[in-house]
Amino acid sequence: LAAHRKFRNFEYVLKLLEGRSQDVSISGKPILDEEGVFQGYYGTGRNITERKQAEKHLLESEERFRALYHQSPSGVCLEDYSRVKQRIDLLKEGGVSDFQSYFEEHDDELIDAVMDIILLDANDTLIKMLGAETFEEYKSYEDDFESWKDTNWRKFYISELSSMAAGGITFTDEFQDIKVGGEILEIRCTSRIVLGREDDWSEVITTHEDITARKRAERQLLLQ
Repeated sequence: LAAHRKFRNFEYVLKLLEGRSQDVSISGKPILDEEGVFQGYYGTGRNITERKQAEKHLLESEERFRALYHQSPSGVCLEDYSRVKQRIDLLKEGGVSDFQSYFEEHDDELIDAVMDIILLDANDTLIKMLGAETFEEYKSYEDDFESWKDTNWRKFYISELSSMAAGGITFTDEFQDIKVGGEILEIRCTSRIVLGREDDWSEVITTHEDITARKRAERQLLLQ
């Protein structure tokens, strides 16, 4: 305003009578006389109170979701499988129909498929469950195929990808996993293609439940 320049979508709170207020957005252009001397502004103003309230409610909702997400008793991660879907579609075009047998016999294809998975996010519970300190440390551990190719994760991915290739939306398995520090834990792992992403697998949510205590109790009962 001091520079007498035009402005656009300037937002502020307009004080009204009886302590009321509303959010407004204004845009204006300077008025100059024939000699170029500034005379004032003309422009438009819009009541954006409803929009600002909706943005506030959305932000509060997102904050609540993030709190629930990170404080969930189950480990949760979000991954992008879209490149895996493209790879499987190409294999189908090439005549592959039994992906369980195919991935068991073509370890290089399995490795490439798993490496195509993009980790988008992981909650605090999962990061701590796997013995990592930060998301970056957890991601680095998960990206290291050498750390899990000889574990039950190999079997999990073969069955999971085979299920998804056959049209499955959800896959669940229980097996032993290895923490960052080498400690063994038992987990129940469930992956699910997000509703609306069935055509491209761009969002897959996987939950990890630590069932180590339960498995230990089951083994003790068998020994009795």
